[in-house]
Amino acid sequence: MEKAKKHNVEILLPTDYITASSFSRDADSGYATDQDGIPDEWLGLDCGQKSIEKFNQAIKQSKTILWNGPAGVFEFPKFAGGSISMLDACIEAAKSGSTVIVGGGDTATCTSPTLPLRLLDLVFPFISFLVLFWFGKVVNC
Repeated sequence: MEKAKKHNVEILLPTDYITASSFSRDADSGYATDQDGIPDEWLGLDCGQKSIEKFNQAIKQSKTILWNGPAGVFEFPKFAGGSISMLDACIEAAKSGSTVIVGGGDTATCTSPTLPLRLLDLVFPFISFLVLFWFGKVVNC
């Protein structure tokens, strides 16, 4: 974080969360903030609405988006809101001319059931391919 600050790089982290009583599709859900903290015995499985709005604003203002990692446990519909919202923001950014690169297996999986992939510039199924691409190496998929 200090290195980013030194180079005037803003790192956005969630400040509110959709919480769960267990790691389960059917878990009871709740809400927590950084200020309150996530209760012991509970898990943070998605980002909350304030974080979603902050992330989406940054995505829509960016010329290049490198999305590596879903915002929540998208496999459970109750905890997929952050990831779906970020995907929608990436699609809007791509339509507005931004370059959108999606990398990593979970992120690529998150995009695949709902998205005609032609809307995004590059989708890498493995994080290693993304890293190689980012550093200018040849990637054969």
